[in-house]
Amino acid sequence: MIEVSVPRDIREYEPTVIGTLTTRQLICSVALVLMVYGGWFLEKAIGIADPVSQAPLFIFLAIPPFLVGWQKPYGMPFEKFIVKAYQDNFRAPQKRIYKVENMWDVILEEEHKEAIAEQRRNRANVSQPKSEVIKETPRSKLPDELKAYR
Repeated sequence: MIEVSVPRDIREYEPTVIGTLTTRQLICSVALVLMVYGGWFLEKAIGIADPVSQAPLFIFLAIPPFLVGWQKPYGMPFEKFIVKAYQDNFRAPQKRIYKVENMWDVILEEEHKEAIAEQRRNRANVSQPKSEVIKETPRSKLPDELKAYR
C-alpha cells in the first residue's frame, strides 16, 4: 500500500524547487554564495591570503542570507520577525498609558470659544466704553442636538 505524508496544517506546506530547497532557500543560498565569493574577492584584492583571518568575514557575510532563508522564529519569516522585535523592544513604549479624550469636554470648549468670539464681534460692532469688561458666557449655550445629552 502506498503511503503519503500529509502535513497537519496546509499552511506549513512549502513547495520545493530543486531537491529539498524551497524558492526562498534557493534564492538565499545563491545570495549567500555571491556574498561569500564577493568577500573572498575583496580580501584577495586587499591582500589577505591567510584562511584563518578570512573566516570571520565569511561567517559575517554568510549569516544574514542563512537566517532569512532557513530560520522561522515563531512561525514567521525572519525579516518580519526582525521588524516585529524592533517595534516591540525599541519603538513601542514599555509601559503604555491609557489615555481617553472626553469628546463632551471638547464640544463644550469649542462652544465656549465660539460664544466668546461672538461676544467680541458684537462688542466691536457696538461702540461701548473701554472700561466695560467682556463677560464670558457660560457653557450653557449648546446646540439643540447636544442639549438632550446634558
